[in-house]
Amino acid sequence: MKTLFGILVIVLVAASVGTFFYLPGKTGDLPALIWVVRPSETRTAQIDAFRKWLAENDYPDMEIHTDI
Repeated sequence: MKTLFGILVIVLVAASVGTFFYLPGKTGDLPALIWVVRPSETRTAQIDAFRKWLAENDYPDMEIHTDI
């Protein structure tokens, strides 16, 4: 029983580490914002306005992705 418990702990720790390093927001140097919406021209304009707002308020730039 101790062996089974030890194996399960090792598998769960390995899965946690793998998940942490392969999250979508962890691939670049910039923070990522993933917006779950239907891509459209309106969304592109909103993203551009958001990037302009970030620059005006001295916030760092970030990666912005839309996903459906």
